[in-house]
Amino acid sequence: MAKICKQDKDFANFQIKPKEWETIEHILHLLQPFAVLTDYMSSQSYPTLSSIIVFYNAILDHLDNYEDDPFYKQNKHLQSIESAARAAKCKLLEYYNRTTDIHCVVTLLDPRCNLAYFKKAKFTNELMKPILKR
Repeated sequence: MAKICKQDKDFANFQIKPKEWETIEHILHLLQPFAVLTDYMSSQSYPTLSSIIVFYNAILDHLDNYEDDPFYKQNKHLQSIESAARAAKCKLLEYYNRTTDIHCVVTLLDPRCNLAYFKKAKFTNELMKPILKR
């Protein structure tokens, strides 16, 4: 493609510049966990309800890495990625806040997660009380 752009001046404006390649790489890094989890959730032939809390937390942790990262603030061409991560986190939190104690109970009963997951994810005792009572 680069060779075509050099040979034909009409295509020169379409050549991807090094900073644009860098931006593309960061976009791919931002979106990669979404792709992995989407593939996982849509390809399973067994119930995945017990994974919802786990997956929300994984994605939210990933998005937290972009928040106030000085690297993105210093590179003006990458600031839109930080903004996208912030917007994605806000949207995911809207849906995460709709989860109920039942989602947590199902996760708690899943032998792959059980109480150890909630301890590792640093759920407070206050959050865990209503779940453990069920």
